[in-house]
Amino acid sequence: MGTCREGLKVLVKNMAEGAAHDSAEQSDAPKCMLGTRVAVQDEILSWILHGERDAKPSKIMWVSGPAGSGKTAILRSIADTCQEKQVLAASFFFSSHGGSVGRRTGKRLIPTLAYQLLQHKGLVGLRESILASIERNPAIFAKNLKAQFKAILMEPLQEVQERLENTTLREWPRVIVLDGLDECEGDQFEADEGTPPLARPPGERAQREILQVLLDAVDNPAFPFCILVASRPEPAIHEFITGAASHTTRHLFLGERYTPGEDIRLFCRSKLSIIRRRWRYGPSWPGHEREQRLVENASGQFQYASAAMLFVEGSGLKHSQGIGTNEDLRTPDQRLNRILAPHCNVGGLNPLEPLDRLYKSIMETCPDPIFSMKWLRATQLLKGGRARSEERYALYTLDYRVPLSIGLIRLILEVSQGEENHALGPLSSLLPFPQSEDLKSPGYRVYHKSFLDFINDRHRCGNLYVEEAEVRDFITHRYFQTLALGNRKLRLMVNGWARQ
Repeated sequence: MGTCREGLKVLVKNMAEGAAHDSAEQSDAPKCMLGTRVAVQDEILSWILHGERDAKPSKIMWVSGPAGSGKTAILRSIADTCQEKQVLAASFFFSSHGGSVGRRTGKRLIPTLAYQLLQHKGLVGLRESILASIERNPAIFAKNLKAQFKAILMEPLQEVQERLENTTLREWPRVIVLDGLDECEGDQFEADEGTPPLARPPGERAQREILQVLLDAVDNPAFPFCILVASRPEPAIHEFITGAASHTTRHLFLGERYTPGEDIRLFCRSKLSIIRRRWRYGPSWPGHEREQRLVENASGQFQYASAAMLFVEGSGLKHSQGIGTNEDLRTPDQRLNRILAPHCNVGGLNPLEPLDRLYKSIMETCPDPIFSMKWLRATQLLKGGRARSEERYALYTLDYRVPLSIGLIRLILEVSQGEENHALGPLSSLLPFPQSEDLKSPGYRVYHKSFLDFINDRHRCGNLYVEEAEVRDFITHRYFQTLALGNRKLRLMVNGWARQ
């Protein structure tokens, strides 16, 4: 008994108490409103409960989607449901902002999962095996994740299973839930001295280390759980999932297939009806047109809808921020008009501040955020552009009326091969990286309209904002640089296109 106590002390000391889905730290975290995201939740639950019956069973499901698409709310709801059905083994919700320090890295992942596993009464003997292993090596949590996983989870699981019958094993919980893997940051000590400047950032290395441990686990027949993991479609994670882990991973992308627009409409309608009753508005408020504009502005992004509804109902807004002191923002009706206005952050009040913090945090993952911002705004400007020749001076200038294709925009902006990936690669949760079959399409697209509003608004961008004149200079400079490099293909394309 004493041995177990000592092992438990070491385990608790190294775990992240706020990382489990039902921790006190996450009591106010978003979940899916009743009746929303039904299709995607049903598909995930079906995989957890019956996935072994698939023609090609997979032990990992990767839920990915654009920033703000509701991944965390979905996984938290799934974790709740699995807990009610007694099939949840453990959960860990990463958070690089707003959460406790232990949720920012993978350092506390294994002890946190282990602690949750030893709480299950049905896992007979596992508690003693895990704690005995820690007692034998109390410094195990200073080792890498692979060593921790082997000593603290895999070996105790194997030891217990050898003593149990298959009928007992079938009663064990089924799934481990991991959310926000893209928010896992690397520890400072991960960056070894002498590491080349272009080596993988610490965060990417930490994420890949976690993914490799998960892959090794599910490839071991003695590992009894499937793993549900969610993240933005960051390049490093996508590369691992579609490469090394492709043989055992099912990818679920939160795109149009799951009709997020209808769920957002239901969410907004529910929130607006509560406001209508509270303020004693008539049954026609807010009107179909304004409700429709809210849904269109969200463009499938639940974080936009959530931020908009919090502002309209006045939650968390103080007098110093304009509520109460601003005669145009005293009522929900006025605040709804503000959120729907072309520039909703007039007077220093920004209703979409939570969304803008998300956009800024993603932009700041770029190696050179200002360069990426110039490239982004240039692609949008050229999306409505037309090239024309000035024969008198035998040179080319650009105006911005008729769309250029992605292929031509790339030829204009990319002086050195790979610059497009350098500028846009880290932004895969905000815009899909163009593939070869997209090159004839008219311009780059983004997942959410609100991101375009963000990059074009000085007040929302803050120090990331780039003036339009500077963007035009950037395009012109790149254009002539490309010509100076003797890109004959570009000359031919522009000449042929200008004659159309």
